[in-house]
Amino acid sequence: MNAAFRIAALALTSLCAGTAFAAPAQAIQECATLSGNQQISRFGNQYVLVRDGDTYYRLQADRCDKLSLATSFELQAESQSGRICPRDTQIETNTGKCKATRAEVIDEATYLRYQRRR
Repeated sequence: MNAAFRIAALALTSLCAGTAFAAPAQAIQECATLSGNQQISRFGNQYVLVRDGDTYYRLQADRCDKLSLATSFELQAESQSGRICPRDTQIETNTGKCKATRAEVIDEATYLRYQRRR
């Protein structure tokens, strides 16, 4: 009985461990237009997090000191507001402008983890 309990506990632990790791971020391949109801926040001075419905994005803006104190955000790509592209998305904040060098789709768990750590 004790051995059966250990095997069941090990199987359950293995199953749970698989869900503990977040899926890797996927770089977006084409531009995306946001719905207008998105939530935008920063993570340090390197990332901007975007929640747009059930889709989550992480924009990387290398060494953008403007992000560290920013409280409001506007995104623009291809001269269109509310648009994210694989590269060259402009991030305009109340403290200045930055350029995203990479845009990725992330899963909800990763998004929530970043939100808790910011």
